[in-house]
Amino acid sequence: GRNAFNLALIESLKIPSKLVELKEGWCMGLKKLNRILVMPENPVFSCTDEGSLIEKSSINNDVYDILSFCPRNIQHAKIPSYIKIINPFVFQTCKKLKKVEFTSDSNLNMIKSYAFTYSSIVEFSVPSQLIDIGPNAFASCKNLVFLEMPNDSKLQTIHCNAFCQTSIQCLKIPPSVENINKYAFYDCKKLLIIEISENSRIKTIRQDAFANCKIL
Repeated sequence: GRNAFNLALIESLKIPSKLVELKEGWCMGLKKLNRILVMPENPVFSCTDEGSLIEKSSINNDVYDILSFCPRNIQHAKIPSYIKIINPFVFQTCKKLKKVEFTSDSNLNMIKSYAFTYSSIVEFSVPSQLIDIGPNAFASCKNLVFLEMPNDSKLQTIHCNAFCQTSIQCLKIPPSVENINKYAFYDCKKLLIIEISENSRIKTIRQDAFANCKIL
């Protein structure tokens, strides 16, 4: 169920063969969960070699296209090319996480809410196929200094509070971005430079999207 294990201190979890759904927020607040075991007969869930939980968006799919959880002690995450969605709270409170690496042929198109919040990630490069960065996705990632958005990015929407209270210093917004929602970069006190290209398709920059920044 939703928020089922919130703030629980469990360190390992075994997923039985008949469990086919983990609702949004099931892993919220799980600061010590570092080991997940999926029974081999399970038709929806599986684990990667590094111990991350992946799942199918449909039980009839052949591909595990959703990343659902990463161990809280992970330091360097490598996201397989077949992952299309990073679910909410996947990297929340990963205090040892420094970098997330994507393959050149990454199919990731959505990062959902609170996916990286309160993690220790230092740098993040947006995969070119990514379309949507959800609310609070990187909120309060105090160590996040480098945010790279390539010029060929397909990113369209940066949702509310997506990068609030991070340490980003320079931001180059790719032409594909259409919407920057309210408080998206709120309280980024080290953000000095924002570059928007002449061929930008930005339609809206919402209220206080860059409030409390020190933009030069």
